[in-house]
Amino acid sequence: MPDSEGVQVPGSSDPGNAAQVKAMAQQAANLALQSQNGRLNQLEVLLQDMNLKLAAISAASPEKSKTMEVPAPLKWGAAIVSAVITLGVSALFFWLISTVNDMQQTLVRIDERQKAQTENRDERFTDHDRRISRLERAFAEGGKQ
Repeated sequence: MPDSEGVQVPGSSDPGNAAQVKAMAQQAANLALQSQNGRLNQLEVLLQDMNLKLAAISAASPEKSKTMEVPAPLKWGAAIVSAVITLGVSALFFWLISTVNDMQQTLVRIDERQKAQTENRDERFTDHDRRISRLERAFAEGGKQ
């Protein structure tokens, strides 16, 4: 049977019993919350105490809490060094690219020379074969007579 707020209370068919059960459950919940509130208050007090101690420690050592300022000449020096390194790396890449390009051109020239030499050799071998064949024929004809 539902109570005054429309919530069904288990095991009750009488509205009076349901109201008593609801009142007892609310009292138990209030007691449980009050006991937890005490613990939460204790934790809040401990946290406030720790914050006070931390503030005292940080106030006692102000040199640790301050950050060191980097002097301007050191910043300029670092900027110059990084610029020089950047230029060096850029020059290295430029040199590498130009060297690879030169190597490619050299390899193309070598390849052209090898092709020309191979064609020249082929022509010479063909000429030698023709001469040898002519000599062999002449010798064969001369040997028959």
